[in-house]
Amino acid sequence: MSFFLREIDGERVCSTSTETSIPEDRKSARRLRKLLYKCAENTCKPDILRVPAHCGKLDKEEEKSKTPLDQQQQINFHDILNSKFVVGPPSPFALVAIAKSILARFGNPEEVSEKEDGSEEEAGTSGADEEGKQYKNTDQLVGASLTCIFEVLEQLSRRDAELCVQALESLLSLIQSMPIDCLQSENRLSMSAMMHVLKTLREDACPSVSSKATSCLVALSVACGEPEHLGSTIRSLICMKKNIRMSADSTYDMIQMPENLRKLLLKVRRKALGGDNTANSPPNWAMVDVHEHSVASSFSLPSLPDSSPSSDTPDDDNRIHSTMACDGTFLYILNYVGLYKLGTGLNETISGKLYAANQSLQSSKNVQMYLCNGSLYLRRNYSSCISVIDTDSLLDIGEVILPPSCVQHALFTDGTYFYSATLIANSTLSTIQLNDSFSPSNEPSSRRSHRLTDVKFTIQGDLQVPHQLPEFLPANLHPQTVDLHFTREMAFIQARSGKVYYAGNGTRFGLFETGNNWMELCLPEPIVQISVGIDTIMFRSGAGHGWIASVDDKKRNGRLRRLVPSNRRKIVHVCASGHVYGYVSENGKIFMGGLHTMRVNVSSQMLNGLDNVMISSLALGKSHGVAVTRNGHLFTWGLNNMNQCGRVESTSTTSSPRHSGRQEYQICPIGEHTWLTDTPSVCAQCGLCSARGVACGRVPRPKGTMCHCGVGESTCLRCGLCRPCGEVTEPAQPGRAQHVQFSSTAAPQRSTLHPSRVILSQGPHDVKVSSVSCGNFHTVLLASDRRVFTFGSNCHGQLGVGDTLSKNTPQQVILPSDTVIVQVAAGSNHTILRANDGSVFTFGAFGKGQLARPAGEKAGWNAIPEKVSGFGPGFNAFAGWIGADGDSSIIHSHTALLSSDNILKAQIVANKTNIFIFPREVGKDYIVIRRKLNVFEHHASDYKCWYTSWATDPKYDMLWYYNSAEMEIKGYDIFKKSEKSVGDAFDSLTFLAGAEFAVQVYDSPAYATSMSLGMQLLSATFSANVINLSEFWKEKHGEREQDHEKTIMDGYSVANRFDGTGGGWGYSANSVEAIQFKVSKEIRLVGVGLYGGRGEYISKLKLYRQIGTEADELYVEQITETDETVYDCGAHETATLLFSQPIVIQPNHWHVVSAKISGPSSDCGANGKRHVECDGVTFQFRKSAVSNNGTDVDVGQIPELYYQIVGGSESRDESDSNKQLSISRDMSNLFSPAALKNVTAEGIGNLLILLEWALQRVQIDEDTNNQVEGSAENQWSQERAGFVAILSMKLISRFVRTVYKEKGCHDEPGIDFANKLVNLHSMLLEFFFSTDMTGYENRPLIKKEEKVVEEGYTLMKCVSEAVKLFISLSHCFMGSRSLMNAHLIAVMNKGNHEALILTSAIIGSLAKIERFAHQLLCSTTTTERFPMLSSLLLKHFNCEKETLASLTSFPNILRFLYDQTFMRNAYENTSSLAEAILVKVSRDLAIPTDDTLMGPVVHQTSSRFRRRSAQPTWDMSDGCADAIAFRVDSEGIKLHGFGIYLPTEPDRRNFVGEIMMLSPDSSEKWTCLLRVTAEMSSEEKEVGIVRFPEYVLLSPGVTYAVKVNMMKNTKTFCGEGGVTQVHLLNGARLFFSGCSMSQNGTTVQRGQLPYLIYSILDQSNSLQIKQETIYDTFTLLLRLMANKIGAAITEGGALPACCQHLMSHINPHVMVYMERFPDKALEMMSTMEQLIPMVSNLNGVERVFHSYDSDDSGCDTPYSGIVTTVVESQHPYKPNTSSSMVLLFEEADYICVRFSPDCQTAQFDDQLTIYLKIDEHSYMPIERCYGSEWPSYPMILPGNCLMFVLDASSAVEGATSEQMFGYHVTVTGYLVGYNDSTMRLEQDLVWLSANACRIMTQLPINPSNIEHLSTAEDDTRHLFEKHGSLLKKGLSLSHSPTLSELCTKGQPPPALKHFTYTYSEPQF
Repeated sequence: MSFFLREIDGERVCSTSTETSIPEDRKSARRLRKLLYKCAENTCKPDILRVPAHCGKLDKEEEKSKTPLDQQQQINFHDILNSKFVVGPPSPFALVAIAKSILARFGNPEEVSEKEDGSEEEAGTSGADEEGKQYKNTDQLVGASLTCIFEVLEQLSRRDAELCVQALESLLSLIQSMPIDCLQSENRLSMSAMMHVLKTLREDACPSVSSKATSCLVALSVACGEPEHLGSTIRSLICMKKNIRMSADSTYDMIQMPENLRKLLLKVRRKALGGDNTANSPPNWAMVDVHEHSVASSFSLPSLPDSSPSSDTPDDDNRIHSTMACDGTFLYILNYVGLYKLGTGLNETISGKLYAANQSLQSSKNVQMYLCNGSLYLRRNYSSCISVIDTDSLLDIGEVILPPSCVQHALFTDGTYFYSATLIANSTLSTIQLNDSFSPSNEPSSRRSHRLTDVKFTIQGDLQVPHQLPEFLPANLHPQTVDLHFTREMAFIQARSGKVYYAGNGTRFGLFETGNNWMELCLPEPIVQISVGIDTIMFRSGAGHGWIASVDDKKRNGRLRRLVPSNRRKIVHVCASGHVYGYVSENGKIFMGGLHTMRVNVSSQMLNGLDNVMISSLALGKSHGVAVTRNGHLFTWGLNNMNQCGRVESTSTTSSPRHSGRQEYQICPIGEHTWLTDTPSVCAQCGLCSARGVACGRVPRPKGTMCHCGVGESTCLRCGLCRPCGEVTEPAQPGRAQHVQFSSTAAPQRSTLHPSRVILSQGPHDVKVSSVSCGNFHTVLLASDRRVFTFGSNCHGQLGVGDTLSKNTPQQVILPSDTVIVQVAAGSNHTILRANDGSVFTFGAFGKGQLARPAGEKAGWNAIPEKVSGFGPGFNAFAGWIGADGDSSIIHSHTALLSSDNILKAQIVANKTNIFIFPREVGKDYIVIRRKLNVFEHHASDYKCWYTSWATDPKYDMLWYYNSAEMEIKGYDIFKKSEKSVGDAFDSLTFLAGAEFAVQVYDSPAYATSMSLGMQLLSATFSANVINLSEFWKEKHGEREQDHEKTIMDGYSVANRFDGTGGGWGYSANSVEAIQFKVSKEIRLVGVGLYGGRGEYISKLKLYRQIGTEADELYVEQITETDETVYDCGAHETATLLFSQPIVIQPNHWHVVSAKISGPSSDCGANGKRHVECDGVTFQFRKSAVSNNGTDVDVGQIPELYYQIVGGSESRDESDSNKQLSISRDMSNLFSPAALKNVTAEGIGNLLILLEWALQRVQIDEDTNNQVEGSAENQWSQERAGFVAILSMKLISRFVRTVYKEKGCHDEPGIDFANKLVNLHSMLLEFFFSTDMTGYENRPLIKKEEKVVEEGYTLMKCVSEAVKLFISLSHCFMGSRSLMNAHLIAVMNKGNHEALILTSAIIGSLAKIERFAHQLLCSTTTTERFPMLSSLLLKHFNCEKETLASLTSFPNILRFLYDQTFMRNAYENTSSLAEAILVKVSRDLAIPTDDTLMGPVVHQTSSRFRRRSAQPTWDMSDGCADAIAFRVDSEGIKLHGFGIYLPTEPDRRNFVGEIMMLSPDSSEKWTCLLRVTAEMSSEEKEVGIVRFPEYVLLSPGVTYAVKVNMMKNTKTFCGEGGVTQVHLLNGARLFFSGCSMSQNGTTVQRGQLPYLIYSILDQSNSLQIKQETIYDTFTLLLRLMANKIGAAITEGGALPACCQHLMSHINPHVMVYMERFPDKALEMMSTMEQLIPMVSNLNGVERVFHSYDSDDSGCDTPYSGIVTTVVESQHPYKPNTSSSMVLLFEEADYICVRFSPDCQTAQFDDQLTIYLKIDEHSYMPIERCYGSEWPSYPMILPGNCLMFVLDASSAVEGATSEQMFGYHVTVTGYLVGYNDSTMRLEQDLVWLSANACRIMTQLPINPSNIEHLSTAEDDTRHLFEKHGSLLKKGLSLSHSPTLSELCTKGQPPPALKHFTYTYSEPQF
């Protein structure tokens, strides 16, 4: 098996999809489609059709990569579009050949993208340094203290080792607490001195000092973070041998791992292996199934040595019993064979190695093994006796007796403490920590309980749309739910944390429509109560604040707003029901709102009638209200027609018949009435208005109703009498309506009752009310003594008294005596109760199933409280919450996951953060409890649970799994398994998933050996480098930023620019507040704060960026703006307004933020500050010209800016994030890119020493393995050294490429770097030649099925990595032609096997060279980039440059490349790389650089003016020219055009531009080089671009001028504040000066012509090859290929695949070459002629023995397919219509379109447009046909989908049916590709020969140019008819010549005279 290198081949990467490779023929279709689309984008982009879902969406990548195109390229684009026409319908092969020829002629888009990708990766590797974070608090203080400490440490170690250890411990505690790379600013010399002292102490001091010094050394290197110190420390840890004095103390062999290194390793592993959870929450075991976690280690259980089989063979039951435990280093497994002690791969152990065994101990049923505090315990069958096992000898050394209380409990341990576990009521797992004597601890914190239930909502009754929403509630929210409410279209959930979630259509309340998805409602404070009505939703926080959203009486949508009581008190209760709502303030007052008839104060909406009563809670029915006071008393009011109020009036005291029909009516005693100034009412005594009496004049109204005559005095709030009736005592006079006093029996029954107390029970003790719930017309109460009372309507039995009779007083509900009710809920007409044992009682209306129980047999069954089946004792579920909504009952059910028996038999394992319960019963889920959060998740377990064992690791966050049936062991890591395939295990960092790279999480501090520390530090350095600088991780992080755009605003900082506040800041209709600001470092601007305080305001924000560093606000661009937003806030507070997404603000650039505000006057800021510093960011403010309302630096609006620091800490983890995985904010970063790029020669030297050490160990261990077979220790040691070698080489490659840039012009580094590279080069060559490749012709691979590694695997991995290292540094090792020749000589002079590895490295290096043929064949020599390095490297070859050049001529190189291509046993991909080089050479020779698709990258100079004029005042008079002179100081600058300020009028104007050159003599003589005329209009652009048809190459020192004039008078803007020079991108300077041709006033200081358009000449493309050299070399290339293919055919056997590959790739280049040089076609054909009969004969032989039609044939059949169909319109087509058709071939690569000759439309406006589908989002126009102008030749297109769109305008008078025929098109789909390489080779040769003949006869390939052939055909026929007798004589030749003979010998000799010639008329 493999150890350190197991992950390199991706053994553990999940679902690595092996995609079938796309045939080359089908790739050509895709490439041609991309090329056509690129043409369409640059010629007819507006005509491209977009799928509606993607309309308007710009492709940012395309926009960024788009560059201006010159006119020549436009012509090329049209040529490409015209190349789709062919002479006739092609064959499938001809389609592929034509496509490849087009790609070869005009360029391959995929090749261009590959080059761009490579350049991007290089840019990422060697980009500009980023600003690193600095630890400011330790710059000087720590530096001084460390220097003092280190000066005495060395001396102290010799005198007092113990004191030295204490000093080092103090130093370690200081350094390891520092952030990573915080010591970058320290002096380099002092840091080096510190490192040197620590390394000296490590090597020479005593063991105790050496151990601490090593820890300090590692901590210091991590705190420094520079490659030099990291490499030096790694070298010291791995390579150096310690000279330790003798010591008997073995504890110093293990070195303490510094905390900063441990946290760095944890951070690296989380980033590399965390997957999608890296930016969210930390990884945990509960989210996914354990088998979906990554596997850190996997092996099979080894067989015991010398183990004889037992005579007693165990049965199958005993075989499956097993148990296991882990101590962080070893794994202990007990099965039916015995007890094993195995290595885990952790702490320097060998994974899967057997370290000890004991066959006397065997497993049995219900056996458990525990490992706690280093001791191993064994318990069998729940016994009270626990055996103690020695971990070294595995012998039973003692026992422990459990106390009786723990015998029947399950035991488990987290590695530190033992716990007992048992299942109590409501499926709650109770765990108790045990002390050292295994007795339960008495500490309260040692007892924890976890409810293990599956929670869901069960809804019975009338199910409406919102009732389905709880089904979609996420599983993690179910346990947190404490309340659920429904409204008309949505549902709300209140969580224990105070968060509120909602789902459904919330647009009525200003919320989102989420559908079935639950979304968090963002509120400022945690919510403790929710109440929901039909039109209202209400929320209350624990701080007494409320929020409400309601729909008004006009049914307008509401929005969530703050609920502020009129008395400014806190809110203690809220209630909403139906269309009414209310809330209770902290002073006990009730406030009402909505549609109701209750008596409230008009101004304050406070409920009247509850004076001196302190209300605590409120409930509302449909027409009545119930309130509970703070002392538990009950008050009711409202409509009492159905006894809703639970009380009646007192009866009359007289028995007079006159009063017998009247009911008792109580009145207040005189002097105790309560009258208010409010809405008047009709007096209950006299029937008159309480305010105006008889004078009211209103129509008589019923007594007790409201009188709407205006504001006045109300009736008494208690008895309803007006003031005259309550104070006047005389009797009434008959016949006159007068105010009279009446007796208590005089008033009739009132329908509405005022608030009054209700007595629940008559007795000496009051019944206190605990909670209350109201239905439509009834109320249910829960008393404090847990009795239940009801009152109100009983028509449905909702009172629960056994009948449906009316009850006008509260009734007690009779329940079983052992029932304790804890919650009550009232539906519309039913009641639901919940008991403490989880049972549920229901009674009341049952028509819609809301009682959730079957109907009874007796009448009135529904009026009797009965239990709901399925909940409570005797069932597997219980209710945790109940609710009612209308005619529905809601039960939050808890289903028990485990029983007590399950717990006792289950395997319970734990670590510090989790408890795992694995039941040994099929069908039971296993449970993961997160101990800190007290939450859990459960996942399904399979049938293997019978014979699997589990164990947690007490030190590492790993879970071990053992399958006793398959004898398989796996170690799962906490990180989720990756579902994506990865290419390289090092670039993706998947190698960190191995157990050897696990990081200790628990029991800090961690200890490790020097070698282990060195490898961990090496892997951390490499991983940080990859994450920071690799393109793979940049793309990965970019995707994550997009995925988390919604949550990026969760946390931000605030910059406040005012020290105080003012008031009275007013606003007008057009007022704008604005301020300018700039920052010192890059930030993300999230939003701004605005003042309010006096009502609601409307604001709209805008953000601008000023163009240029010193420009004013006339040059600004708008970045973003917001919609109009309504906001309000308190006095002297600010409202937060956020942008739609954070905006990146670049440092040192002025920005303008403006706010247009409307509303009442507001607060404002005062005492403003110009500079504000927050979080290390300095904000600078200044006045903005945009502000017109007074806002400036000193006073005004926009007081706050909200921002995030770029590269700051990540989003906060969960509150329960494991502390062992948490990285504090100051340690959250890895090594900064700036630190990693600070490479020194000493740092590279350290890695070279490390590499040399590792390679030596690999080769030594390889020899040892060959001598001692099967040695796991040797293999483990060799793989460890191989891993060090591979990582060292990868780091060397990255560091060297940071210093020696592959591209660009950079100064050569110094001699120290050159010497290190020379040493590296020598080391690599020595390694290449010293490695014996005789036995490794085929690279050995891991046999993953057998888990076995073949011999030499590690060595081959190192060889492969060394080859990659050589290739990556080929620009250094082979950076000149001489070095290239020297390396080629080195491999040409040696045999293939001797230089097999070096040959592979050299071929790979040559493949990287761009324009390889030009580099070797150009007549001019290129300048060496690194001359000093080249000279040092050449000294090792001992050969003169002239000799090297003669021995490595280009023909010899071609022969060498062909030899490597056709070599059968080449190393790795050497043959394919050599083949690619040959194809590249053929392309370079056949296709000139100027004919490629990609032109030069055009740039724009910076403006030569500092600012632009405010108004268009520059007069462009008739013929008056503006001109400016300029010159450059560097070569390689090409001028393409210039910029000009455009007129403001929309009319198009003609401009004439010229480029002039000044004569070298002193005379003012200007020569015109180019002239161009351009037509432009402003079109919302201020500056236009005038392009020249050709570029002008500027010579240094020569003065040029740009001149422009316009034929029509107009005015334009102009530039002001000009500069005399600007810098170009390559460092060159452009100097401006005045010009005598400027007749209109343009000068250097002001005027026109703001900038120039230029490009930089690529010096590598300037290499030119002589034409004769091209001829000879290309002919040699083909001749050598023909010879090699011919030799391969002659040898017999299978034809190498490279034969067909070479021919297929070079064939298009030959076609282009013959098109360029038609006279060379005959020579090309003669060169390849010899192959045609050989290949044809080979295919003929194969056809004799094999048939394509037989299933058992040995040949692969061609899989080409042809499908033909017809697409046509109506004949004739209809005018004024638009019709479309989409044609799709399911399997096609190309399409051929042929038009019928009858195709025609009546006019130009009737057009057929054919679109080709490019991708899922766009169609590009291919052809547009109209009238009689239709293509007469077939058209070939790449793809499988076409769209035909016929747009017809109005009818043409007199048009015939033939003219309105429409279209009739025959479309053929081709599926191309051949698997038979030999047949394909023959087709390539025939196609090449046929085209050579065509070119020799001068037949054009374009069908549009073949029209003249018809005329030539007729002339030829006339010629034969007229002069036939003469032509019959012909040429007198002896025989028909071959092409080769014609080329070499000329014509054959004349024939003999007696030969007779016959003439047959040629057939044309």
